Amino acid sequence: MISSDITQLTGDYDVLIVPGGTAKRYQIHLRENGITLIQNFVANGGGYLGLCAGAYLASMNDMKNRKNVGIGLLSVRYSLYGCNANIRANVTLTDTESNMTYKTTYHNGAVYQVDQLPTNVSVLATITDTDSSNTKFHDFLKNKATIIEGTYGKGRVILCGPHIEVNAKAYLFSLIMSLVHR
Repeated sequence: MISSDITQLTGDYDVLIVPGGTAKRYQIHLRENGITLIQNFVANGGGYLGLCAGAYLASMNDMKNRKNVGIGLLSVRYSLYGCNANIRANVTLTDTESNMTYKTTYHNGAVYQVDQLPTNVSVLATITDTDSSNTKFHDFLKNKATIIEGTYGKGRVILCGPHIEVNAKAYLFSLIMSLVHR
């Protein structure tokens, strides 16, 4: 489904998955009508999985900084590393429930300060290590929440900063299935 097809988002679907890309561009192409359709889909019991840009898209918009985007499926604000950072790293995620670790790819995805999350948002995974040679970037990412979960109306929302679709496919599949079998 592309932004022009969003009008077909009905109760016949279980989950909307919004991939990486550019959240600002997604928001522009969706326009207000498309954003409202997504919000209604989730509010009426649909699932939403946002990967990288999809996570930014579903977060809150910080009106003080117009560069930030967000349609507010979860009332969370993401942390940004620099204005125009374009840093890639391999990261180690630790699942907070199972304590299992996953190595995957990070490329400017959303991360969240654990102590700034609302009580109705759960942390599913944090970044516990990176291979970045940039010490400041490594320190910025470490221990940040990078996969979070919450509700919007009757629906569930999972936001995932790193690209787990690249090399943590089993973990990605388990997140999708948790949205479908709620």
